[in-house]
Amino acid sequence: MREIGTVAAGTGGVLLGALLLACQAVPADAATGGSLTVRTLDRHGRAVRTEVEIAALTSENTHRFTTGTNRTLKKGRYAISVTIETADDGPDGTQTLAARTVTIGSRHVDVILDARKGKRFSINPGRGSSMSMASGAVCTAKALLSQLPDQGGSYIVPNTDRALSFGYQAAWNGSSAGTQYWVSGETRGIPSGLVRDQAHLKFATIRAKVTTVKAKRQQAVLFMDHDICSAGYPGLEFPAPRTLTVHVTPGKWSGYVISPRGSSNDLDGRFAAGKTYRVTFKA
Repeated sequence: MREIGTVAAGTGGVLLGALLLACQAVPADAATGGSLTVRTLDRHGRAVRTEVEIAALTSENTHRFTTGTNRTLKKGRYAISVTIETADDGPDGTQTLAARTVTIGSRHVDVILDARKGKRFSINPGRGSSMSMASGAVCTAKALLSQLPDQGGSYIVPNTDRALSFGYQAAWNGSSAGTQYWVSGETRGIPSGLVRDQAHLKFATIRAKVTTVKAKRQQAVLFMDHDICSAGYPGLEFPAPRTLTVHVTPGKWSGYVISPRGSSNDLDGRFAAGKTYRVTFKA
């Protein structure tokens, strides 16, 4: 009897060990999700390694991983975006922003994002103006994903998915002293190219009087922010005190001035095309 009992106990231990090993071999999320691999092609059709931004559509948290790697995910709908560089496309290379949504179930999903499908993205100041900054970004309702600087060779891959939005912004000094232009906009989905020229845009005009505690001239910076999908603006420098003529595309804007002595009061309002407004910043 003891021998039978001993054999039974040994067999049970072997079976239990085998079951434990089997459980460990199954991915932790296999019962609740699947996996994703993203691959990217540059504007010559070559496979390139790129950093992927990913966020669940219900979350404001973003995560990053590299193309070509397997990412385990819980079930749900996600947004993914990339900025694909093609270093030998033109004198300075090009960058292409591509994004889409994916649904993760219990199986593996493969996605290819192709920069060759990209359409031109450019924001152009008027003659005699000096561009300070232009960029675009893709967002969900909750999260900011990849960004795209407009460096003369920028493209966006169209996508009609309304779970995504594309925001763009630009700022530059005008041809006359004390003149600034601020451009901003947003679309649902990613448009089939986007080119904006100063000559074809409508603006509101803000006469902004900037005062300082001391009359001595000092460098100050104007920051303007439009409530859209964007990472914000770097600001434009100018000598203060002075009165600026600031042209902004229609919509709601907030702004302030920073000088060596600190930050000014805030500007916050909605501005209509063709209208002129007067504000004072005490820096």
